[in-house]
Amino acid sequence: MKRIRKCASHEDGNILILFAGFLVLIIFMIGLMLDLGMIYMRRNDLMDLCQVAREERLSRQDSIRYAENPGELTYDIVSNSVRKNGFKGTVKVYFYEKEPEWNDRSYKVRVVLSEEYHYTFLRILPNVTSSTITVYLDGIEEYGDKRDDLDDMIWHPTGGPNGYNGSYTGTDPEQPSQYEYKKGDLPDSMLT
Repeated sequence: MKRIRKCASHEDGNILILFAGFLVLIIFMIGLMLDLGMIYMRRNDLMDLCQVAREERLSRQDSIRYAENPGELTYDIVSNSVRKNGFKGTVKVYFYEKEPEWNDRSYKVRVVLSEEYHYTFLRILPNVTSSTITVYLDGIEEYGDKRDDLDDMIWHPTGGPNGYNGSYTGTDPEQPSQYEYKKGDLPDSMLT
């Protein structure tokens, strides 16, 4: 018992051990903050790209409105817009148009951008190399007037929305107009 007290009372070098332990902890926290900060900055960049794609889509809404396949055209506009701005990840566009009436037509669009982020510091941990950053932006376009006292007729594609409602996904930055179409693949939030 006396030996333990004697060793415990001898404090030379204890501060060095505490300093080394805290230094490792501080370096780990700084590295974690670095990676989280980079992820947050890249997420903001992707949101900016979504806004750019939205502005491009809004500036060409008449083209979309009068297209035979407005879902495909929306995908082309969005994909070309983000690819011109250096995006190399996955572009997914959900397009949903409700069954139009003679004097009313509306559709919903969701643009989803996904990109792989490779960690800078967290790679020191086993099996931790990257994560996927995904952002999305919704949009709605309505035109026409549901009032029955007006005789304005709204143009509609000949095939109807069942031919183009769904998701359009492209992963090749070299060929932004190539995509995979999945009919009816829509998030539940778009169907309401």
